[in-house]
Amino acid sequence: GTSVKGHTQLKQVKLAPIPKPKGLDPEVIMKEREARIRARISHRINDLETLPTGLPDQECRRIMIELRALRLLDFQRQLRAEILSHSRRSTTLETALNLKAYKRPKRQSLREARITEKLEKQQKLEQERKRRQKHQEYLASVLQHARDFKDFHRLNIGKMAKLSKAVMSHHAMVEREQKKEQERIEKERLRRLMAEDEEGYRKLIDKEKDRRLAYLLQQTDEYIESLIAMVKEHKEDLKKKMKRRKSSRKQTSDSTGENTGEADNEKHITVINTDSGEKLTGEDAPKKAELEEWLKEHPGYEVVEDDENESDELETEDEAIVKDDEVNPNDPKAIIAKASANADDEYFRKGSDNSYYTMAHTIREPIKKQPDMLSFGTLKEYQLKGLEWLVSLYNNNLNGILADEM
Repeated sequence: GTSVKGHTQLKQVKLAPIPKPKGLDPEVIMKEREARIRARISHRINDLETLPTGLPDQECRRIMIELRALRLLDFQRQLRAEILSHSRRSTTLETALNLKAYKRPKRQSLREARITEKLEKQQKLEQERKRRQKHQEYLASVLQHARDFKDFHRLNIGKMAKLSKAVMSHHAMVEREQKKEQERIEKERLRRLMAEDEEGYRKLIDKEKDRRLAYLLQQTDEYIESLIAMVKEHKEDLKKKMKRRKSSRKQTSDSTGENTGEADNEKHITVINTDSGEKLTGEDAPKKAELEEWLKEHPGYEVVEDDENESDELETEDEAIVKDDEVNPNDPKAIIAKASANADDEYFRKGSDNSYYTMAHTIREPIKKQPDMLSFGTLKEYQLKGLEWLVSLYNNNLNGILADEM
């Protein structure tokens, strides 16, 4: 009961706020220490001044040295402070690089100050004048460039306008000439028709048709010439590939050595008939091991060397190709005659000319009789020619479609 009562009494007691104790100030402590040292020094100076005079010389000398040292203490402290301040100032970047900071400044008179001010003003005016002059020159150059730019484009626009006007006038004149020619032809046609000149009327109609047909044939010839150029590039690429393949075969044969002897015996050798020019290749050709017996059984055949065979298959006979006779592009009849002459089965024509067929079908394998694999019927002559053409496509690595009435 007493503990509860004491606890309630403690609760009733109000706590008064107490301020925090002040801490020690180091500056105050340093000041008090210096005051004590000064008091001791002054007390010691008074003691030394009141000493009796009857002391020995050595003791008197020591006392005088100590007394003067104590009296010079303030002076020494001031001198050290000045030396330290000057040493700090001399080690900064500004005073260390500026040699004039160590020199004694010269006192200027009022006349010198006015002269200096006048010179500074003149320098500022000169700098401002140069800056304005430079700016004016820059503006003048910009304006001159703009004028030159406008003149240049104005001249170009004038030239282009003159050129376009000349082109338009040329085309207009050509169109007028064509219209006049057409009107003249129409009048001539009507005149002959009215005069009952049927033969002359038909000639005029045929001439107009020939002109249109000649234009189409010229466009066709240009397309065929582009095809010939593409075929030439294809042949050259194929020749390079075959040469690389041949060199790789030689390397492999040299590396394998004697192990390739049996494989060479099974290889088919290309032969050619010296009378008819017929060439046997692939499975139709004899094997190397049976070559001598086969040649005895088939007189008139000779062996085609590998280099000769490849040259026959790959090289285009450029020296045998002759250029076509030049045809006047303004002569429709000559163009039609040339096209009709070239259209008569160019693949089977014996003469060699610079045409698409002679360039594309460089490797030719003639087929004189029907192959044994084609049974249940007999091929006609034109069908054999079509088969030979398909075989030529295969041998020359070309794509093609065999169709009727093409």
